Amino acid sequence: TMEGGVNVAELTSQLMKVWDYYMKHIRAFLSESLDIGTLGCLLASLAEIEQETVNRTLPPSLLPGRPNLILCPPQEILPCVLAIYMHSLDQPLPTYDEV
Repeated sequence: TMEGGVNVAELTSQLMKVWDYYMKHIRAFLSESLDIGTLGCLLASLAEIEQETVNRTLPPSLLPGRPNLILCPPQEILPCVLAIYMHSLDQPLPTYDEV
């Protein structure tokens, strides 16, 4: 169909060709970036490497295995979190999913 003098079917076909070319040659366009598939493989490999389980001793006011809400002023967030993790001095630094 024609809309405003433009053949929509032809424009759609040309756009699909450009998209297909881009997807086939994405590494040439984004040579310094990871595509989603490569990123997924990288993260899966990293997950397989890290098999150590960290069991932390929590302060008595926090319940293990449950969400714990801690209220503090914004300027006290870092000292508060550090105090929680310092409760288990023999354990490594917290991971992203712990914080």
